[in-house]
Amino acid sequence: MKTKLILIFFACIIAMPMQAQIWNKVKKAVKRGVERTVENRAEDESAKTTDGAIDGILGRKKSSGDNDRTNSNDSESQEQGSIEDAGSLTEEGENEVGFKRGNKMIFSDSFEKDAVGDFPAKWNTNNGGEVKKLKGFSEKWLKVPPGSHINLEMTQPLPSNFTVEMDVILPSDVPLKMAGIGFAAKPQGFDYTLSPQNGVAAILHAEERAQLLKFGQRDVYLQWQKKELNLPLNQKIHLAFEVNNYERLRVYINGKKMYDLPKVFKKDFANSFNMHAMTHGGSESKLNYFYVSNIVIAESGVDERSQVMKDLIEKGSFTTNEILFASGSDKIENSSAQILNQIGEAMQSAKDAQFLIIGHTDSDGDDSANQKLSQDRANAVKNYLTQKFGIDASKLMCVGKGEAEPVADNSSAAGKAQNRRVEFKKL
Repeated sequence: MKTKLILIFFACIIAMPMQAQIWNKVKKAVKRGVERTVENRAEDESAKTTDGAIDGILGRKKSSGDNDRTNSNDSESQEQGSIEDAGSLTEEGENEVGFKRGNKMIFSDSFEKDAVGDFPAKWNTNNGGEVKKLKGFSEKWLKVPPGSHINLEMTQPLPSNFTVEMDVILPSDVPLKMAGIGFAAKPQGFDYTLSPQNGVAAILHAEERAQLLKFGQRDVYLQWQKKELNLPLNQKIHLAFEVNNYERLRVYINGKKMYDLPKVFKKDFANSFNMHAMTHGGSESKLNYFYVSNIVIAESGVDERSQVMKDLIEKGSFTTNEILFASGSDKIENSSAQILNQIGEAMQSAKDAQFLIIGHTDSDGDDSANQKLSQDRANAVKNYLTQKFGIDASKLMCVGKGEAEPVADNSSAAGKAQNRRVEFKKL
């Protein structure tokens, strides 16, 4: 009995410091709670005061419910409501930028002439592939096996303006589906995380967690971009690309624009068109494969959504001061080629139309000399378009207006630059 009492006595002695420590922690916690309560009340009062000041500035009237706000969440909710009440922006009109195939066919393949079980004649590969027939589909399909990258046999690069489109099927019987399709300086595969540094690719990536369209290249400016979308399995997915002037690249899924990057494409990328059934090292990815068919590559003219095309062909007139001439001369500067080429390609798209080319100058020099100079410059533009683009000369008429119709003040250099212009009208 004495032994038990002694043990209890010592236990109490040992517990006393522990109890003191616990009690101190409790007191500190209570103190912090009180401080937080005071701070919250102070914030509430401050918020009410601030709201009152804002109401006074904006001329808002408080409702009786305003006095009942007791926490910041309610305040944020009411403030958000006031923003919504002010009206939100509504976007109007149809999306005018849908996929449009180029007007000059370069290549097409649905593998009809290839035997089932063979690798198709017009393509090359590092790891095989076979032409297949799929139940429920009329055309033949190229099966792109795991780890294989397949490229089109090309004798020359794709043109500066072109479209590529195809149907892709992602099978449901593999755990990880990754169909990589894109362009590169030379035939090669596309890495799981990044496409080659000298190439650009789109990847249809479907798994249980997410369905994504990935797009990008190994570059500081452009890494992988990802967009969630519905990728149906065992069904056709129409993938398309549109390249303009070896610079701009648009990517479409089922006719809908997904990406539009004005400077991502490089001229070297037109050397090779590739397809790659990607793997990432995991065992599930080593089963990856997909099917492609109905591949069409077509050359297109100038970007038909450019300002030249919209203004000249659709609206009937286009004016530019980007056509530069040597001072006092009708000699066209080399830097004018890009805009002239866009005009020429736009005119080619309307072969039956006639056009009027009007030259304008600034006010420097003699009136009659300026009138002759503007006529000569209009004729020089006509000659460029007929010689380079084969535009029928009889469909191009030229007029020189000299300095007679300025669009800006000739007293400044900027105004004179605007007045030195060439105008095009569709007749």
